[in-house]
Amino acid sequence: MSEAGALSTVVSQVLKSIRQRQGEISQQDWPRIAGKQISNHTKSLGLKDGVLTIIVDHPAWAQQIAERKKRLLDRWNEQVPGAPVNDLSVRVGDR
Repeated sequence: MSEAGALSTVVSQVLKSIRQRQGEISQQDWPRIAGKQISNHTKSLGLKDGVLTIIVDHPAWAQQIAERKKRLLDRWNEQVPGAPVNDLSVRVGDR
């Protein structure tokens, strides 16, 4: 394998590892950040490019997340500085 091919493979593996870690971080930290009441009705699907995707079990919870968005983002970025979140994407569906 050429040097460029080897470097490309290493970069791909590192990026894959980062994406997996971001998913793990979001699933582990969301309940703590959101609190018990919200986390009982939501689940983190993952973190990609600074956007944390959340699934909610009812449209009313999507509204609750929207109303608390700034507070949730601030809390996340204070408590999980290694995985910054700039936005939340909320979907309604089965958790």
